[in-house]
Amino acid sequence: MQMISESDLRDTYKFIRSLGHAGVQSPNFIPPDGEIKTKYIDFVPASAKH
Repeated sequence: MQMISESDLRDTYKFIRSLGHAGVQSPNFIPPDGEIKTKYIDFVPASAKH
């Protein structure tokens, strides 16, 4: 942080303040064998052709 210019620090502060209040908390951790109770996208291909 000591090497960041005063201008960059001010701009970073302005950006963080512009984000507003915190949003909705993320869901709790689900272990690998646990049941997911929220909507999600499955990125694993249903079938892979090699």
